[in-house]
Amino acid sequence: MVGAADSAPARSSRLLFVWTALIIAAAQAVLYLIDPRPRFYFGDSESYLATAVFDFVPPDRSYLYGYVIKWATAWSGDLAWLVLLQIAMLSVSALFVLLILRRHFATGPVRAAVISGAVAVLPVHVLWTRFVLAESAALLALTTFLLAALEYVRRRSVLSLIPLHVVGVIGIAIRLVMLPAVWLAAIALPLLALGIRRPRALAIHLIVSLGCMGLCHGLYCWDYARRLERSSSVAIPRPSYTYASGFVWLSLLAPRLQAEDFPAEVDGGALLRASAPPVANFRSREAQRWVDGGLVNQLIQAVDDDDALHRRAEALAGEAARRALFRDPFALIDLGLRTLADYWDDEQCRWATRRDLMIGRGPSPGFREMLRLDWGLELAAEPVPPGPLEDAYLAMRWYLVFLTAGFLLVPLMALAQDHHTRRSFWVLTVVTIYYGLAAGFLAPAVIPRYLEPVSWLLLVALGAFRWRVEALPQSQALSST
Repeated sequence: MVGAADSAPARSSRLLFVWTALIIAAAQAVLYLIDPRPRFYFGDSESYLATAVFDFVPPDRSYLYGYVIKWATAWSGDLAWLVLLQIAMLSVSALFVLLILRRHFATGPVRAAVISGAVAVLPVHVLWTRFVLAESAALLALTTFLLAALEYVRRRSVLSLIPLHVVGVIGIAIRLVMLPAVWLAAIALPLLALGIRRPRALAIHLIVSLGCMGLCHGLYCWDYARRLERSSSVAIPRPSYTYASGFVWLSLLAPRLQAEDFPAEVDGGALLRASAPPVANFRSREAQRWVDGGLVNQLIQAVDDDDALHRRAEALAGEAARRALFRDPFALIDLGLRTLADYWDDEQCRWATRRDLMIGRGPSPGFREMLRLDWGLELAAEPVPPGPLEDAYLAMRWYLVFLTAGFLLVPLMALAQDHHTRRSFWVLTVVTIYYGLAAGFLAPAVIPRYLEPVSWLLLVALGAFRWRVEALPQSQALSST
């Protein structure tokens, strides 16, 4: 009788999981029938497709997503299979929400299923499954990483650190924005799980955590350097996460740069004056990185750097950015807060959202030719009118604006969280704060798609929040299985 009673919660949890999965699958099938068309973000998508076709490895972004495209379309050459794979990724991310809420926060079945379903069908998540962009893969990596982090905090097993760091480096290989979160987790999670009252156990866990991270990240950097060396035919002297970080930081801090920040090798004042658009324009930071007259290209021309990776110019850019931050440590905070505030400017947010969706923008002739020759797609030269998913996404622009401040509710929720799950909720809180701030502090402009992980994390927090202080019935949690 005891065995039968104990199995009832397990059967109930499995049934909840199966029914939620079936409903999510049905909803995704309907949405796919309504709007199955692949979309492209010109520039980024072209880089990823070049990786899939030519094994091109970019020096300024993670490379794994290009190979995801290659593997998804290897047998058919049809990007529709990539869309279906990304739909599956979003569905798994949604089901992981159910698993996290039930196992780690003992959320009620109805509430957990509703939150899981919301993740699966909200336009801010669904639309990016149609784009040849890394958003859906990056969301799944984040979801899996958070689940692994919560498992470690729950079990306090040193072996749980191994999958945590394996998943972390996979996430970095998809989107580099995950790197600071993984670095922080290597130290913060053992401290949170064990505290300082068990110094011997804490020391062992920290050594294993940092060792696993060093091994995984060292292998990734070595593999990235090897692939980039083969792709660019340029000798790479040292492994690294990226070979364009100097350019990124130079453009990010452009409005705060002064002539004396640049090394003596270049005339910083002349560079700043020659840049077009002007560096003082806060909203031109993205252009400083990419347009021909921008600060980065001005620096490359001034150095006469004909190296394929422009390594000398990149080193000078990094030095100038470091000097600017040392001179003005609060520059990044000010620029980040101004970026987040720009979401609340309706005109600016509307323009940025339409740009993110490529509304009113047509593909370049070279991109159209690549799609025709390598993928059998005939893309019209004229801009494609918005589809149903774009319309739904644009209608939720208010939600994107809310996310830029809404993530700050999560630490307040953590302070009021039921003490039984407070440790796990703090893991969720730290990750949410990081991604919320990264959308402004690590972005050169208003880029709404960067808020997708913030939406996912905030929905999980809403499902996980428990105000009442009460014992957790083990039968409520999925772990009872």
